[in-house]
Amino acid sequence: TSARKLPFIMKKFMSGISTVGDPICFLFDDVQWASKSDLDLLHAMMTSAKNPFLFIFTCRPLANDHPFQAVIDANRATEISLSSLQRNAVRSLVVSTLNIDSPDESTDELCSYILASTGGNPFYIRYQLLSLQERGLMKFNDATSSWTWRMDSIRNSRPDDGVVALITNKIKKLTSLTQTCLKICSCLERTELLFLGVLLKEMIFLEKPNNTMAPLADYEYEDFARDSISSALDEGLLVEKSEGWLTFSHPIVNEACYSLVDPSERDEYHLNIGRVLFCHVGRFLHPIQYPSMTRPKRRSSWASGDEKEELEQRCFFTYAVQFARGYKLIIDDKERISTAKIFLVAGDSSKKASGYAEAYYFYSRGQDLLTPTDWTRHYDLCVEITTGCAETASIIGLIDEMRLSLKAIHDNCREKGPLLSAYLIEVRFLFARHEVKESFRIGMQALELAG
Repeated sequence: TSARKLPFIMKKFMSGISTVGDPICFLFDDVQWASKSDLDLLHAMMTSAKNPFLFIFTCRPLANDHPFQAVIDANRATEISLSSLQRNAVRSLVVSTLNIDSPDESTDELCSYILASTGGNPFYIRYQLLSLQERGLMKFNDATSSWTWRMDSIRNSRPDDGVVALITNKIKKLTSLTQTCLKICSCLERTELLFLGVLLKEMIFLEKPNNTMAPLADYEYEDFARDSISSALDEGLLVEKSEGWLTFSHPIVNEACYSLVDPSERDEYHLNIGRVLFCHVGRFLHPIQYPSMTRPKRRSSWASGDEKEELEQRCFFTYAVQFARGYKLIIDDKERISTAKIFLVAGDSSKKASGYAEAYYFYSRGQDLLTPTDWTRHYDLCVEITTGCAETASIIGLIDEMRLSLKAIHDNCREKGPLLSAYLIEVRFLFARHEVKESFRIGMQALELAG
């Protein structure tokens, strides 16, 4: 099946390069973000590799039930845990950061305080020093060109509630416009300046309907976004990549910015981001109604074929994921069906790329949006989403979910085509589990239906 094509090709590739003789090292960074299909591919590479190969994986601490743990256990990997900085390393970092020429007892006391309050995490150390400076507990003496502090004042001060609270307090000192930027960025995996400019203008209108911001020309959106985030870039909260998109300097910063979005309003916030991006960039795919928003006019310079296709390619999965985070709040019928179509396209695209877990993520949410009456009014859409859901569920091993989807097809489909597809999904699933007799029985039912 197509689920095995990419691992099969990768095994052939690994076999081919095994003959070169020289040692080969593969480095995979941040595997904690890897999907199940990614990990299946990694497992195929590792099991088909012959000496001399070295696989190095880096990741943050994992939960015991994280899928990557199974990869580690199956391949007898050697785990090397990187501990926090020890006392001497923390002392060296603080002395270097503050440019202290002659460390004394006061320096040692400060380092002990920093070590105790940060646990030796280099990122936390930086923000702890910044916090002491901002709170007036550490000052720069221009006359001596050195930093001064009083340990009794530091010990008696209100302790920080953790690095997230520390960064959050820093963020809250920024302008409301910059804070809105950071909230938007925290909801996205990566943020392009063009899309941030569009989102920023529309989200400000949603938060403050009486805002009278002047309309922006197409070319002004990136400049508007860059001006709005300049202070966040200066503070080291965001990093602008050369390709023109933004990322957070550390996952903790992302977490702190996301905490600014009220937990009870996060689903709606994600949904509104999806609506804005779709309305401005992706609305040419499907007609959609926005009962809670003012529909903007189409921007003429975005309507040309080539540019429109490029924007859609860059933006599609961004707004699809945002809709997936807030789809349960959709009540308008037209928007519900349009969103289901978006999930169908996202599921199909993920499946073509062998991202079966991701495809199921979208198909299942599309299926959740559908109602029993949609099998009459939107028959083809229901068939495609439910079939995709059943197929991907069978591939990633969600047996109960697969059977529920197959039952929905058998209960509602009127044509032979979808029914035969359902039988084929079940036959392949049973055969892969070596249930040959049951697979044969289902196959005979399909042949009888086909006539």
